[in-house]
Amino acid sequence: MKRLIHIIESFTTSLTHTMSQEEVCWDLTKKVTAHIGLEDCVVYLFDE
Repeated sequence: MKRLIHIIESFTTSLTHTMSQEEVCWDLTKKVTAHIGLEDCVVYLFDE
């Protein structure tokens, strides 16, 4: 549980320093997926 909380804290902290939607997506796919132990991640963006 502590590991998961650390991953969430790390991601939310990095969000405060991102400037664009693209940066958020790359941060999510590179950092979070690696910490969780996944090999791949797909982010779908919804455009109204």
